Amino acid sequence: MYRCAWQLRPIMAIQLIFYAFSFIPAADVYLAITPGRFFMPNYHLWTIFTFSFYNYSVFFLLSDLLTLFLLDILLSFYSWCEMLKFCAVVNLTTAFSTMCFLFLGYAITFDTELLFSEKICGFIPLLGGLTVVARQTMGGKLLVNFPLGNIRYKHIPFISVVLAALLASLGITGRVSFMMFATGILVAWFYLRFFQKHSNGIVGDLADTFTFSGFFPNHLEPPVAILANTTFNLLLRLKLCRKAPVISVKQPASVMSFTVNISEISRASDIGHTNNPAAETLNLHVSTDSSDLSTSANIPMISKGTTPSSSKENS
Repeated sequence: MYRCAWQLRPIMAIQLIFYAFSFIPAADVYLAITPGRFFMPNYHLWTIFTFSFYNYSVFFLLSDLLTLFLLDILLSFYSWCEMLKFCAVVNLTTAFSTMCFLFLGYAITFDTELLFSEKICGFIPLLGGLTVVARQTMGGKLLVNFPLGNIRYKHIPFISVVLAALLASLGITGRVSFMMFATGILVAWFYLRFFQKHSNGIVGDLADTFTFSGFFPNHLEPPVAILANTTFNLLLRLKLCRKAPVISVKQPASVMSFTVNISEISRASDIGHTNNPAAETLNLHVSTDSSDLSTSANIPMISKGTTPSSSKENS
């Protein structure tokens, strides 16, 4: 706890206090989100502010404390305002999405336990979102080197979903926890991909290395890319996301290097003079006239009654 930033220590303290409240009977009704009680007729709307800090299991309490440690490490290069915005977007959006899934499940199965027995609480969605941050910042770096293949940071979300599904199937976590974790990954990627505003004015991260298909192993990328592109085109029509901007780069005109062969030019000019006698005669007259002018320009002025020698002496 002492290694975390001081801003995270009060959150850890609140989590420990809320975990102590979990031993009080029916505490989860007032601290966690219960889909059947969030809307009318109960209107437990305040649970939207308390569900993130509440946990009823030691396993989830430890996972939330781990989430805060990872939050301090992975988001250390963000401002605190941006970090809080990321946490709020991921956790709140996932909570409402999970409620929608449970209401949809109730509409299909008419199972009232989906509305009154399932609890939405903790930082589980944020833990899934941090795997996306690790994939974005350190995607190509090597994590573990196995004889059968290398595991890189970009594989963390996929491996985490597989482990979460295994824990849910064994009854350690539960279906709602798995749903929240997987939804948190999707929400975090969608936010970082299309909506996060950076200080330099760029919105989102539309790099080819941060595609959705890149979360999966290499042999699964092609079929996932087809499904992802189809979904992306549908979202474009619904105007829920945008295309990558096309940046036109104006390149300067290329300068072509060439070599002038002086001997070839002189030879060609000689051939041209030989084949054109009129031009040669004209050049001869021009050169003769110019030589006469230059000679006359060098003759000094001699006045009458003087000899050239006297003129030279007077000068």
